[in-house]
Formats: sequence, structure tokens, C-alpha cells
Amino acid sequence: MRALLVSIALCTSSCVAIVPQVGRPAVKGNLRVRRTSVRSAAASNPGSVAARPSIDAAAALVEGETNKNTRTLLPQSEIDKWNRNLGRWYSRWAPMVTQWATFGAITSAGAGALYVSGPVGASVAKVYLGSVASGTAWTLFSSCLMNGNEATIKRMGGTSAPARIRKMVANTAHDAGLQQEPSAWVISSDEPNAFAMTSGLFSQKPHAVAVTQGLINTLTTNEIHAVIAHEIGHIRHSDCGRAIQTASMVSGLRTAVRVGWEIIKSETSGSGSKSKSNKSSSSSKDDDEGSAVPAGLMLIGVGSVTYVASNLLRLSSSRAAEFAADATAMQLVPDGGVHLASALKKIEDSTAARDKLGGTHAHLSHMYISNSPAVSQEAGFWDKAGALLSTHPKTTDRVAQLVPIAGIADVGPVTAFAAFGQEVAGVLDGGLW
Repeated sequence: MRALLVSIALCTSSCVAIVPQVGRPAVKGNLRVRRTSVRSAAASNPGSVAARPSIDAAAALVEGETNKNTRTLLPQSEIDKWNRNLGRWYSRWAPMVTQWATFGAITSAGAGALYVSGPVGASVAKVYLGSVASGTAWTLFSSCLMNGNEATIKRMGGTSAPARIRKMVANTAHDAGLQQEPSAWVISSDEPNAFAMTSGLFSQKPHAVAVTQGLINTLTTNEIHAVIAHEIGHIRHSDCGRAIQTASMVSGLRTAVRVGWEIIKSETSGSGSKSKSNKSSSSSKDDDEGSAVPAGLMLIGVGSVTYVASNLLRLSSSRAAEFAADATAMQLVPDGGVHLASALKKIEDSTAARDKLGGTHAHLSHMYISNSPAVSQEAGFWDKAGALLSTHPKTTDRVAQLVPIAGIADVGPVTAFAAFGQEVAGVLDGGLW
């Protein structure tokens, strides 16, 4: 009997031993201790029933903290959009700001030179600043704010272009990515030429592309297409507005020279018409009248120097813009290098006189695809010196830029200016960002 009771006791204790023990967490201790205990238990016995729910909860907690620390503030698509907008803003406004800042520096240097030149320097400096400001403002208002492109082209005798030219302009503008389709015009002139013009600073009208009837009669369809693509390139690079502003700056500095000439002319004509009785007037009055002549000479001298300085700035920016527009034509037109090079040679070889694009519209000549006739090797010194101040590069330089794509031989040596223009064209077409 005793042996039976001992056997039952041993069997009961064995059954109790195999029952899984569910441990309760300790009441004492903070949360950090309990997490450490759970992790330690999980590390020592990962398969236990007590550790599994705690492991899942801890993993979820750690994952939530990680996602909170590494959340995306701005998606990459928004960053790319901001970069594109900033690049377009910079490429459009940075050259304009630089141009006006340089113009202000040139004007300030001229006024400063007059101010320190002598007793009347301060008064002459005021006249200089006033004449430059008034000349710039009037030209900018009349050419950009008041008239716009339609009024200017109509004064040249321009009319709406035929359907073939309008379609060519529209398709090229679409290929160039322009948001607004330019208007197309034809000017009844025998001179083969073309230009693009802005509608005005605050105008909502589109840009305008104008070609002459002489251009249509001289060039083939592919060559006309290449010329139109060149003008579309000026619109794409925002050259039209800067060209009008440059013309206004140069006109303002030239106004100072004209004011100086008018002062000297008025003094000279006044003294020549005086009678002998007037010549015997008081010496103080003669001294007051004669003091205007030195002031006029000072205006002419300083105005001429600053005018040349601003003209050189205009030449450098305009020539680089021509190279960049040529590169756009190569991009938009199939075999554009071939057709544009051929068109430039035909335009240069033309003997048609400048009529409607000159005269009162001569200040816009730096906007034309050909602003002046070619200078031959037999030309005189002054003709060659004037060619150096041309706003357009030489045709040989422009064709030399087209050589790698056009494959035209015997175009003359490639100059440093052509290489520089090619680099600028690559920067403008490739983007700044």
C-alpha cells in the first residue's frame, strides 16, 4: 500500500513539471528595464511563448520610430520642378540684371569723371545724368512699351504672312517648346532679311517673326525654315527683350553726346550772329556765355567714351546670341547646318539696298539676321574699322560653327570668336542646371 502511494506521488509531481509556466512581468522597475528584460529573454529563448508577443510589439515600435525619423519632406519630382523653374528664371533674368548693372556702372563712371574734372564738373555731371536717363527712358517707352512689335512692323510695310510661312513659324515654335505661338509677318522689301521682336514689356501679345519678301524670293523652303528657326532661337533665349533694352541704353548714352553738340552749336551760332555793339558788352556776361562751351566739350568727350563702352558690351552679347540662335536652328531643322549656312551666304551675297529696314528703324539693325552688307578685302580702313563694331559675327565665323554638322568645305579658318560662340551656344541649349 505504501509502495502504491509513493508511485502516485511521483507521477503527480512529474505531470506538474511538464506544464508550461507562464511568467508574469515584474511589478517593480521602469519601462526601460522591462524592455531590456523582454529583449534579453527573447535573445536567450526566442522560441518561448512569453517572449513572442513582446518581440512583435518591440519590432513595430522600432519600425515606427525609424519611419518617423526618415520621413520624406519633399518628393524628388517637386525638387526637379523647382530646379527647372529656377533655371529658366535665371537664364531669363540674370543676363538682363547684369546688363542693367553694367549700364549703371558705365553711367556712374562717366558722371564721376565729370564731377572731379573741375569747378563746373558737378553741374555738367547733372546734365549728363539727366540726358542719359531721359534718352534711355524715351527710347524704351517708344520701342517697347508704347509701340510693340505689330506697330513697328506695320510702319515698315509689313503684312500678315501667307499660310505657308505661318505654318512654318507655328511648327518650329512648337518644336522649340514655346508656350505661345509667335505671329508671322512679311515685309515688302527686296532686301533678304528677317528678325524676331517682342510685343512689349507689359503686353500679353505674342512675339513676332518677320521675313522680307526678298528673303522668300531668294532662299529655298528649307533655307527659309532654317532662318525662321534661327529667329525662334532668339525668342527661346529671351534675346528680343534684351535687344530692345540694349538699344535704349545705347541711345541714352548717345543722347549725352547730342546734348553736348547742341550746346556748342547754340553758343557758336549765337556768337557769330552778334553785332559789334554786342561784342562790347560787359566781360562778365561774355564769361558766363563762354562757360557753356567747355561744358559741351566735356559732355561730348565723356559721352563718347561711355557710348563706345556700352557699344562694346552690346556687341559681345549680341554676337554670342547669334551663335546660340544658329545652334538652335541646327537643332530644330533637319540638316539645319547645311541650310542655314547656305542661307547666310546667299543673304551676304545679295546686292539689294536697305530701304524699309533702315532709316528710322536703323536702331533695330542688331536684331536682324544680317545687320550690314559684307566687307570685301578691298574695302578701306574705315569700312573695316566699322566692321569691327558690327553687332553680328562674320559670316565665315558663323559658317565655321556649322561645319561639323553641315560638312561644308572651304569656309575659311575657325577663329577664336567662333569657338567662344560655340561654347556659349552649348551652355544655352544644354541648360544651366
